Amino acid sequence: MQNDIENKIKALCDEDKADEAVKLITALSSEEQTDEIKTLLGRAYNSLERYEEALSVLMSVKESQAGTALWNFRVGYAYYFLKNYPEALRYFREASVLDPEDDDARDCIAQCELERPFTLRVSEFWNWFRDHAEEIEIQAQPEVIKHSKKKFGELLSQGLSIIGNSVACQIGIQGLEIDFSIMNFAALYMNPYIVKKAPAVVRGKWDVFCCRHPLPKTDFVFSMYHKNICLSDVMVQYEYDRENKYFDIKYYHSSLAQLDDISGKNMFQDMLDLVLGDGPVHNYINNVELVESSEGMFPLTQLPEVIKQTLEENGITYSLEPELPFRKYERKTNDEDCRVRFDITKGTTNCMPLIVEYYYGEDQIYHDFVCCGIAPMMLIIQKPADMDTKYFMEYLGEIQERIEDLFQQGGNIEGQIIGNAYGGLGYGYIDLLVYDKNAFMEYIENPYCLNKILKPQKGVPMPTTFVQDFVYYGEIQSL
Repeated sequence: MQNDIENKIKALCDEDKADEAVKLITALSSEEQTDEIKTLLGRAYNSLERYEEALSVLMSVKESQAGTALWNFRVGYAYYFLKNYPEALRYFREASVLDPEDDDARDCIAQCELERPFTLRVSEFWNWFRDHAEEIEIQAQPEVIKHSKKKFGELLSQGLSIIGNSVACQIGIQGLEIDFSIMNFAALYMNPYIVKKAPAVVRGKWDVFCCRHPLPKTDFVFSMYHKNICLSDVMVQYEYDRENKYFDIKYYHSSLAQLDDISGKNMFQDMLDLVLGDGPVHNYINNVELVESSEGMFPLTQLPEVIKQTLEENGITYSLEPELPFRKYERKTNDEDCRVRFDITKGTTNCMPLIVEYYYGEDQIYHDFVCCGIAPMMLIIQKPADMDTKYFMEYLGEIQERIEDLFQQGGNIEGQIIGNAYGGLGYGYIDLLVYDKNAFMEYIENPYCLNKILKPQKGVPMPTTFVQDFVYYGEIQSL
């Protein structure tokens, strides 16, 4: 009997008859209103936008239901629409932990994160840093950090968490230097903006870099996985791919050979970062591979000069900063596949891994951006029926230039262009990283502002335009 009542309530909720579900539940006796039925009442109240009542009833069964993904999701949902985004985020995260396959929870986490935009997070971080600069300076001294490394790490983590999980930095001990680390792909795009926004009072005393530079002295012992290895004893050789402008590195050291493949490669990668710096590793290193002997090799510590000389001989300037060049790509399409972006035949991007993720139905890089308040998005523009393809491509370029100008005006609309593409179904795509999604959407949903961006020539109709989050399950919104 009890199961029949629950199933009937679930059916009413599924059929968008939340008001009938509420009437049915509230007519039950207190004994019949089990904790499971009360969570369904919370769901019904959420559907009716009665969020305070939803929270009240859900919290009344917290003791028995807090270990379930559905209860946490419904609590998060109520908090979200009450605009209490920190609490909503906490419960959505717990729902995702309890049910890792729940895409709805991941999507709600993303929406909560975007309510604290990247622009705000960066501003708050630099305010925090300015307030703690004296303490950081004291703790970073070699004689102090040697005895309180954990405390110093916790202090830095406290500040960096203001921006998000994809941000890390190191404080130089040779001077007042802040090096933001490239800990994942998203950091390549975030770090330059963070550095750019460092206030004058910080820049007046500290050197701030968007990546870790090579250490000035590299002939020292590096410790990891209970191995102690002098960097100058690690031997390497290289192969240079002139067409793609990158190096494949082979390496050898007896202690590295004793580790399993993943640990050995991780330790060598860390050594490579110390010797070359984050920028050159990203720019020039393609693959690393352990070999069985050091025959024909030279010390790892000589690699920076060797790479620099090789690049200069091929007309390339060696850079310590990460580069994000735009590259062209082509796709074979299926004429029967009408999904957004699957019609693309040609495109240009400096963020290919994000595009690859989209086509494979994955979203890790997308969430690395979102967890720091950045919205990867695409503007989708339909070619007017009477516009030829060549002019439409030129027109897309003009729109892109206007968006770039908008981003650089210094107002509350900030971001960067990461690519564009054209599809066989007559759609053009402009790919964006938006630093404040709400501000951007408020701007672009204004017909006057949208017209300033699209600006069709006289006599040419305004093109149909859409926007979508850069993730395969993103909702398409008409503008």
